[in-house]
Amino acid sequence: MRRLIAETAAQLHALGLGRGDRVAIVLPNGPEMATAFVAVAAAASTAPLNPAYRTDELDFYLTDIGARAILVAEDESGPAVAVAERLGIA
Repeated sequence: MRRLIAETAAQLHALGLGRGDRVAIVLPNGPEMATAFVAVAAAASTAPLNPAYRTDELDFYLTDIGARAILVAEDESGPAVAVAERLGIA
């Protein structure tokens, strides 16, 4: 877990993200979500979002929280990815 946290922090820092930046996490509840939450929280502010949100909801929340990055499942191709790309979120 410590290695994963260190790797995640390094990846976020490489993207120019740090403590004051918000990273949206769009994953279903489960061990992956819990692990991602802890790992991201070690380097930035976390903003967990429901993966069942519709496009308009994701647009609102990503804009409202000022997300600078989004974390999704590796094979995700749904509305979260499309909205993040449209908003210019890494």
